[in-house]
Amino acid sequence: GLAERARRPMSAEARLLLPLVLSARGYLGLAEERPAQIALLVRALAAPRPVVDDASALALASETLVLMREASTVLRAAREAGALAPGDDLPRVALLWASLHGIVGSRKLARFDVAGLSPALLVTGLVRALLVGWGAAPVDVDDCIDRAVRAAAREG
Repeated sequence: GLAERARRPMSAEARLLLPLVLSARGYLGLAEERPAQIALLVRALAAPRPVVDDASALALASETLVLMREASTVLRAAREAGALAPGDDLPRVALLWASLHGIVGSRKLARFDVAGLSPALLVTGLVRALLVGWGAAPVDVDDCIDRAVRAAAREG
């Protein structure tokens, strides 16, 4: 059970996956701390036409790509250690990032108090689906999620 998992030491594979779980949950926290900035970013990405000039867009895209490449090093380490199956790390990061944006953009659904539509539950489901789909052991992913939830409860 949950209490037993909490007492068990993390596997080496789970330790490699934990930063990804924490980062995804942290992005949701950033959206709650800076709603105006994140809302602007979500709207800009969703707009069918460019909302900034090409030079500004290129600068932002370059910075985003640097961050995505840094995040892909975490995936690469997990993949090289066998915690994830072979695959392209940068597209995996892009998929996670784009999916997180979708969840952040759907935060308004939480006001309807429909079970399962809270952003935190959606992020948990997303991270679990992606990591398991990328070859992570479900028990390792669940361990990371449990630890991330407990850490957030201690902080909040």
